[in-house]
Amino acid sequence: MAHQEEDPKNGLILVIGLGSLVTLVAVMFGLASYYDMLRDKEQQSKILGVDNPALLALRADEDKKLTQYAAIGPDKKRIRIPIERAMQLMAQKGRDAIPSIQPDPANAVIAPAGGAAPAPSASAATPAASGSAAPADAPKKDEKKDEKKKDDKH
Repeated sequence: MAHQEEDPKNGLILVIGLGSLVTLVAVMFGLASYYDMLRDKEQQSKILGVDNPALLALRADEDKKLTQYAAIGPDKKRIRIPIERAMQLMAQKGRDAIPSIQPDPANAVIAPAGGAAPAPSASAATPAASGSAAPADAPKKDEKKDEKKKDDKH
């Protein structure tokens, strides 16, 4: 029986092993990238490419509200104007010509029980919107600064 009398070529084995490993990683990366590309293409065509009639109707209604005049409210005394015209008027008159906007108490959200903080009421939001002084029970900024200085000294 014949046997091999040469020593194994460790360098060649190492180079072939590393080359195989690099090739395997490159093929896996290429296949994963190809799969991701095909998946994204299918999602685009199946999910995003289908027109939803309800969404199209909603967008048409929103577009109509933003671009056309309309009488609104139960008494039809208020008028909605197109957004382009509103921007022109705002640019002409300036921000100070428009009265401050106050929240509508009818649209107040009542927080559910369970520890959630209640929504601010219209009366609580009015002083902040009108720019009046802070409530009497709120600590003043100077008092906070004094307390911080005392804490820093100790």
